[in-house]
Amino acid sequence: MKNSTIQRAVLCLSIMMVLAINYYLYARSNDLPNIQGVFLSPALKIAPFELVDHQGNRFTNSDLEGDWHLLAYGYTYCPDYCPNVLDKLHRVSKMLVEAGQFTNLQVIFYSIDPINDTAERMAEYTSYFNHDFIGLTSDVSLSEGASSFERSLGIVSAKSESGGFSHGVFIYLINADGELQAVFKPEAESGELAYFSKRQVFRDYMAIRTYFM
Repeated sequence: MKNSTIQRAVLCLSIMMVLAINYYLYARSNDLPNIQGVFLSPALKIAPFELVDHQGNRFTNSDLEGDWHLLAYGYTYCPDYCPNVLDKLHRVSKMLVEAGQFTNLQVIFYSIDPINDTAERMAEYTSYFNHDFIGLTSDVSLSEGASSFERSLGIVSAKSESGGFSHGVFIYLINADGELQAVFKPEAESGELAYFSKRQVFRDYMAIRTYFM
């Protein structure tokens, strides 16, 4: 067989392999849950951390294992976004109970203001929305504080001149292995406060849990 013929055959096979791989990746990507946000495949490990829950107990990576978690963050003196998102997550919890599926879900509210948001304050605040919600804050006396936890999730915040905080508006879905599985983004209109739809969060959570069945 002539060299030119062999070269053409190799080229054709190479093109076919590239097309086959691209088709496989495209088909696989289409199988992933279509959510308002980012689905992480594979899920991302969360760096070792040590926090304090609303009951004053130590809270580490192992406490995220076993159940799925939806985590929102902010601070208890937040005037608008934080109360709104926690109310939505309370409603999502009720929708899951009514649906009778994938109810092994806990909701966490993580504070970016540990100076004011003590465990006692977090207990009072989270129970206002739902007695089963978990409040998390940090303690500077612990060896593994909040920094690694915030870096793993991509939590960004800054203290404003008014004494409040500006911060991101995401909800994180952590799987039963304690890994970051998805990041839900809010639905927002230009120039308006970012907000989450309880139905969208419910649909996205159900889609992801169904994907792993």
